[in-house]
Amino acid sequence: MYEISLVPDVKGEMIKQQKLRNLVFMICVIVAGACVGVILILVSIMGGQTIKLAAQDTEIECRSSGKTSNSSSCDSKFGTAVMNFKNVNELLTLQEQMRNMNLLNSQRNKMSRIFSFLDIILLKGEYEILATDVNFNIEDGDMNFSAVARWSTMEIPTVAVNAFKENAQASYYDTGSYMMPDGSGGYTEIPSFCITEETLSDGTVLGKYHRYAAGCEESMLKDIKLAEKAKSVQEEVKTTSGDENTSTENDENNENGETKKKDEEEFKEEEEITILRSYKSSDEKEACKQGNNIRGKKTDNCTKGYYFESRCIVYGDDGKIDRTQTIANCPIITDTITASSPTSARDQDGNWASSFDAIIPVNTDIFIASNHHVIIYGPTRQNVTDSYVQVRDMFTERISE
Repeated sequence: MYEISLVPDVKGEMIKQQKLRNLVFMICVIVAGACVGVILILVSIMGGQTIKLAAQDTEIECRSSGKTSNSSSCDSKFGTAVMNFKNVNELLTLQEQMRNMNLLNSQRNKMSRIFSFLDIILLKGEYEILATDVNFNIEDGDMNFSAVARWSTMEIPTVAVNAFKENAQASYYDTGSYMMPDGSGGYTEIPSFCITEETLSDGTVLGKYHRYAAGCEESMLKDIKLAEKAKSVQEEVKTTSGDENTSTENDENNENGETKKKDEEEFKEEEEITILRSYKSSDEKEACKQGNNIRGKKTDNCTKGYYFESRCIVYGDDGKIDRTQTIANCPIITDTITASSPTSARDQDGNWASSFDAIIPVNTDIFIASNHHVIIYGPTRQNVTDSYVQVRDMFTERISE
């Protein structure tokens, strides 16, 4: 069977062009519709922004002068206009100063710690090192140090100086936070101003947490204890009312009110909690944290849930302090100490002595006030704390050569 097309080639080509035209037209309609939709979205966004900006302008005008440019009334939620305050310049200056207090406090340096530093690096014993002049540049951390070295027997003068340098290089500092239970199974930091530290004769460092002192989470703990006591009082009242029906409801309310007032007065009394800080191992730290016995005996220096979290001290795999890593974390000396060549002479007491000069690159982090509870440790774990610095005889006159 044969099919004969009676449509000329020209007619067929025209039909194809019509289909192509219809397709292009449809695409243009779709694109145009999409553009209109985008324009409508942009117009709505711009309109919303205009409304929002107008509302913000109104708020600014109300907060600054108390009236708007179009004389519309200001909402009371905006409060008193700034320009209606008396001495507004002084008020704004005070606000700016208060805003910068935290920044200024974080940049503050506690230069009293320099005595802790000197107390550690100045040798005592076989060799004695006393300072004659100290100049410290807090900007670059360089301490220009002049000193006198004394020793009892005739030795090369550099021996005492080298001992001084080795002692300083092996020293480090420690800083961190005292922690307490937060009531939800975790721990929270105790404010630093609520802690004072004490060093015992054997070098043990104790933190004394003054709970219920001003600002020392008094309200939180007081509310918890008040709730516990109120509950016990209510249970006691119920038991008493079951046995004795002579007391009236008003009497019970008065009694409960007096009990609560008495409890509040009791909870304002300051309470001291002892917290051990100087742990000899990670196991000892964990045992003290859990309130268990340490070193094979009971200690009153551990309070369960209270402990010190160091930012410097590192414990090795054996649980003991890793001195190398600890010194690397928080060194006292940041570079090599350079010292002049000393010459020996006899002092007025007949001992051998010599004067020398040194440049000591000191780690300025030990002076930053935001580093709380700083302790400076010597090679033998001798320490000096922030709370107590013993300013012993550190200075002497230079030896005349």
